[in-house]
Amino acid sequence: MPTSRDPRAPAGRAEALCARLDRTDLVVRDAATESPRPDAAADELGDLLEAGSLEQADAERVVAVLVASVTSRNDRAVQEACLNALSHAVVRYRLPYALLEPIAGATAELHPLELVYVPFILSATHEPGARAVAERLLLHPDAEVRAEAAQAIDELDAVADGAANCAARAGNSR
Repeated sequence: MPTSRDPRAPAGRAEALCARLDRTDLVVRDAATESPRPDAAADELGDLLEAGSLEQADAERVVAVLVASVTSRNDRAVQEACLNALSHAVVRYRLPYALLEPIAGATAELHPLELVYVPFILSATHEPGARAVAERLLLHPDAEVRAEAAQAIDELDAVADGAANCAARAGNSR
């Protein structure tokens, strides 16, 4: 007989992982302990987001915790794991730019290996504010960061062109 799964189970797991990630007072524990390290918690949150397992509101709460971890921690492993999870989130969920905007303010503090995620994450919102961040990153000394910024601008331009074409077609049909 098949077992029934509680549809809220992913949200409960996400809540527990967010609590773990949000606990800045804990030291990183041995991998053998029951409580995952903050970067492992972020990785697991990324898996839940990538699978689309969360309702929109739950996903937005998870994203808020991930963004807070990126902007408040100096632990590169945690930042990278959180940014990777955010990159999964923007593919599966329609997230408001305002929720992700704090990472735009953290670009000066991020290492290039983590910074490469930012243009994609912000441009996935299709908001004009993402363009200003990407344009600043076009001047970054790291070539990979510049390349990601250029791709983000191309994405934003394509979305803007598509919207303009739709508006033009709508105007012609009247």
